[in-house]
Amino acid sequence: MDGEDNTPSNVSTQRFYEVQKYLTVSNHTRLTYALVTSSKFWNSLPADVKPAMERAVKETTAFFNSVAAQDNDDAMAKIKAAGKTEIHVLTPDEKKAWVAKMMTVHKDMESRFSKDFIQKIYDASGFTPPTS
Repeated sequence: MDGEDNTPSNVSTQRFYEVQKYLTVSNHTRLTYALVTSSKFWNSLPADVKPAMERAVKETTAFFNSVAAQDNDDAMAKIKAAGKTEIHVLTPDEKKAWVAKMMTVHKDMESRFSKDFIQKIYDASGFTPPTS
């Protein structure tokens, strides 16, 4: 294997760590789950049902995101314990350079998805784009 882009949980379950020599921890993705539905469906829900649905979505999303985070932590521990893969965690300067390079992709995606949509992703994820 020459390379791949995955979360630690995928590297572990797919057993890539058994054959890959190197792994860079960049934390450039976000392992989260979300409920996606059409506005037509959501808006068709009775007013007395929506509050319970909103609460259920919020609670289950938080639960599954915490489970995913724990799975990732457990997987990284398993990868390290196997001792077959050299793990490199990006330094703050390396991470800054990585983000700077990726900003061109974000800019290109504005024409496909809109600047407003990209900003909503930033807001939801807590990402602050670099100013330079």
